[in-house]
Amino acid sequence: MYYHFAFLAISLALFGSGASGIYVYLLAKLFRKENAHKHMALSAILSAISIITALLVLLKVDLNLTTFEGNYLRLITVYIVAAMPFFFGGLSISVALTHYAEQISRVYFYDLIGASLGCLLVIPSLNLLGGPTAMLAISLPMILAAILFAGSTAFYRKAAWAIFVLITVLLVCDYKGQFFAITNAKGEDGKRIIMQKWNSFSRVTVTGDPARDSYLQIKIDSDAATSVKRFEPSNLEKYKEENSITSLGYYLKEGQEPKVLIIGPGGGPDVSNALGFGASKVTGVEINPIIANDIMRDKFKDYSGRLYEHPKVEIVVDEGRSYIRSTNEKYDVIQATLVDTWAATSAGAFALTENNLYTVEAFKDYASHLSPTGLLTMTRWLLDPPQQELRLISLTWSMMEEFKIEDPSRHIMIVKDRGESDRLAVSFIFKRSPFLDEEVEKMLEVCKKQGFGPLYLPGYPQKNIFTELITTKDPEAIYKTYPLNITPTYDNSPFFFNNVRLEDYKKAFALNYESQKTNLGMFVLVTLFVITLVLVALFLLAPLLIFRRNVIKDAGFKRLKLIFYFACLGMGFITVEISLIQKFTLFLGHPVYSLAVILFSLLLFSSIGSYTTGKFSSETLAESAQKIIGIIWIVVLLYIAILPYIFYNYVSLPLPIKVVVAVVFLAPLAFLMGMPMPIGIRITNQQATALIPWAWGVNGATSVLGSVSTFILAISFGFNQSLLVGLFIYALAGLLLIRQDRVIVE
Repeated sequence: MYYHFAFLAISLALFGSGASGIYVYLLAKLFRKENAHKHMALSAILSAISIITALLVLLKVDLNLTTFEGNYLRLITVYIVAAMPFFFGGLSISVALTHYAEQISRVYFYDLIGASLGCLLVIPSLNLLGGPTAMLAISLPMILAAILFAGSTAFYRKAAWAIFVLITVLLVCDYKGQFFAITNAKGEDGKRIIMQKWNSFSRVTVTGDPARDSYLQIKIDSDAATSVKRFEPSNLEKYKEENSITSLGYYLKEGQEPKVLIIGPGGGPDVSNALGFGASKVTGVEINPIIANDIMRDKFKDYSGRLYEHPKVEIVVDEGRSYIRSTNEKYDVIQATLVDTWAATSAGAFALTENNLYTVEAFKDYASHLSPTGLLTMTRWLLDPPQQELRLISLTWSMMEEFKIEDPSRHIMIVKDRGESDRLAVSFIFKRSPFLDEEVEKMLEVCKKQGFGPLYLPGYPQKNIFTELITTKDPEAIYKTYPLNITPTYDNSPFFFNNVRLEDYKKAFALNYESQKTNLGMFVLVTLFVITLVLVALFLLAPLLIFRRNVIKDAGFKRLKLIFYFACLGMGFITVEISLIQKFTLFLGHPVYSLAVILFSLLLFSSIGSYTTGKFSSETLAESAQKIIGIIWIVVLLYIAILPYIFYNYVSLPLPIKVVVAVVFLAPLAFLMGMPMPIGIRITNQQATALIPWAWGVNGATSVLGSVSTFILAISFGFNQSLLVGLFIYALAGLLLIRQDRVIVE
């Protein structure tokens, strides 16, 4: 699917587990304690089976970016089918929470321990097995759980063992992905694929014919593309003569043997161009090890003329921003050509292509690593109306203001590719020192010879929006009046590719196809929020009103406050969690590492916090929860204040040490965040045990809504602001516990 839909993963997981709690609550007579182990075993079996069912559906349903009714139906189908594993898995947990509430601290502890281990296992599972086959493997722990739950019940135990054997056979037979393969994604022709490999954050394919084609195409998640060309080290002049718009900056460095840094070299076209222009050293920072190692240094190294083994070339597998902050080198040219994450690659598990390469802080990093006359050159698409190039200007404007550069108009060049199209490549060039008149003349000469179109050159302004924004004294006035959002993006809200404001989210459909790809994210989020709201109402709230119409009346105000308490916990926890994942991405260097490390830390130390609550006095549970929430406030506010300093000053540490630093910082907060839930369960068990599955379901439901609304908040205001919202939701949870310490004996 397109990257927008990656966000469904969190939403459907929370929705499924939340619905299970409501189901147990409504059918309390069915889920009696004496049969709890049987229900838990059956639920685990059904969860494993539904994982495989969901896999088959996901591989067959073809979602796209259109808005016809059939596409909405497909989206809803995917949502419901993919939620079923979580629904059945959640049934086991709901039954356990209901009938073993007196041991909630231990039950929740083991649940979170298992979840934290899952966070660690997901990366090697995907690296080793790939996406579809990893899903088969994930169904095995569910079957093992069923075997353990079944105990002495022969029927469930035998059924579980039979399914375990069947899945194991499927797993062995499908080790290379031939049975559960992705054959068609985003229109890519699977028949032309000559290589396919997965890792934890992407599926990389190579298409073409090495015997006949002059280049091969690499695709990341069937969308983001780069090419592998035949490289001839004995004929470097050839690459200077290819006259690509991406090489424009090198004409200003002819004869100087520049030291070059390339962010995202992919299949190497920028590397060969840099060598063609006489670069003394080329350092390429490639985030995807499959491209750097498996393709360029292994299977297609001879086809590519061993480009990545050239004596002047050094290829580093790292995230570009992380690498540049960890080096003390100064470069004559820093280049990034169409480096984006429209596929679900560097965007990791989340939706709207948050990208730390295109923020004001990132541009400060680039400028700080340029030589006194160094160039930052970026190539993006010129869309209609202009978006990405204008945002590059706004980023540079803000960066130059912080660097006290007095005349921004002398530091920028913008040139578009030859031809006429609704999507032309455009080169944006920033120079650390002002452009000299002879450099401007040189660029004019190159443009005339190659047929390129200057959009802005110092001293030769043209009447267009680029000139207007570069030469203005008040960029804010232009930001406010321009029809799209071109304000500078910061690490706090790094949504460079999203140019549609929240209030104008429907405007994306008035844009052309390429613009829609990067701007439909907000529409998808709003649509997902509405779909989620409807599904929550239908599956979580409507059954209560239909089957238990007197539930509100019977529960009483005091108990309803407890239900709202769990609702606040669900929304508050997910809001803080998602915001922290994004903030730690910059420090750890890759969203996948951030996702795994943050979730592992939160779940592991939350489990310890949960276990600790077993020792709390039953008479002062509500008071204890309120104190813990107060401490959570203090810790999160400290994080907002000090984490930027830690991240910027220690990002150069080796990854293992950064992981340790991240875990150490997260441990106290996670420990605290693991306490309010089991405390709430214990309070509910004192007052009305039957409400526990309802409370669990409501917690899941609000987590679903919170996961979507967090991103809407982050895009509109920033992740620090979404963290603050999470804190206020926690505060509301604390207020709902006022006068809840009196035990009601029924």
